[in-house]
Amino acid sequence: VGYHKSVRQLNKDDTTYHLDEETMTVTEIPGAPPEVLPDRTPIVENVLVIPADLQLHPVAHAALCVNFIRYHAMKPIKIPIRTINEEESPAMKKGGFIAFVNTFVECLVEEGGVIPERIELECTGLRQKDVVRRERLIIPEGVTVHPRVKSDFLVGTVFGAKGVGADDEEEEGEEAKK
Repeated sequence: VGYHKSVRQLNKDDTTYHLDEETMTVTEIPGAPPEVLPDRTPIVENVLVIPADLQLHPVAHAALCVNFIRYHAMKPIKIPIRTINEEESPAMKKGGFIAFVNTFVECLVEEGGVIPERIELECTGLRQKDVVRRERLIIPEGVTVHPRVKSDFLVGTVFGAKGVGADDEEEEGEEAKK
């Protein structure tokens, strides 16, 4: 547990944790807190963690408390899916959207790898009523999709305003006749 703008002693073994608000990283400082032993330099170990809970101030909306879970390499983790290149999709340019069935994908992060904030979904060329599957996901280096996620993993379906897909098909049909 890391607390807002402070370093707190959390365990009986005098382990101290520090939360850096800018990078949202937690640093573990084993041994006594630095204030107790000014003549010693504390040994600092970076620990890979993922946020589990965030408590916000009810009025100021500033972080009051952030709870983290230690992450071990090759342990399954759900990473959110976010769309990119929406302007390159004919359906989405005209007000279409993706009705997500799955908003997260279960992944494994290699030892020493960086946990991505999101997995990107490539929207280039999506048309109305297209089914979006796993092959459109852009998986970063050092991350693999968990083996239990099937190759036909359904992300969602493209929907749009009434008549968006019909206009495109009619235009293509007219161009083919000429």
